[in-house]
Amino acid sequence: MSKDPELHFSEFAAAGEEQVRRNVAGKVYGQPDGWKARMAEEWLRQRNAERIDASNSTQIDLQRRSTEAAESAASSARKANRIAKNANTIAKTAVIIAIVAIAMSIIGLVAGQGP
Repeated sequence: MSKDPELHFSEFAAAGEEQVRRNVAGKVYGQPDGWKARMAEEWLRQRNAERIDASNSTQIDLQRRSTEAAESAASSARKANRIAKNANTIAKTAVIIAIVAIAMSIIGLVAGQGP
């Protein structure tokens, strides 16, 4: 029997994790302290580590995207705030112009000039 880990890892990959777990439990690879059983356990540990790494990478990616979305939302809110301030300034100016126009109309009526 070859002791080349890559050969056995290929065999384990072909069988799949669930089958390898069953084989280890059923001692198909020999006793738990045997070379092939230890290789199977190592292969299973590596698969688990890969899943954890993938999960961590996914979480980091989701956090990055969430941060980008929050930054974009904050930028949009700042822009909306500037637009609202501009609109408020325009509205105040319009009110002042309207008051001046009303005052001039009243002065014109009082002075007898009419519109």
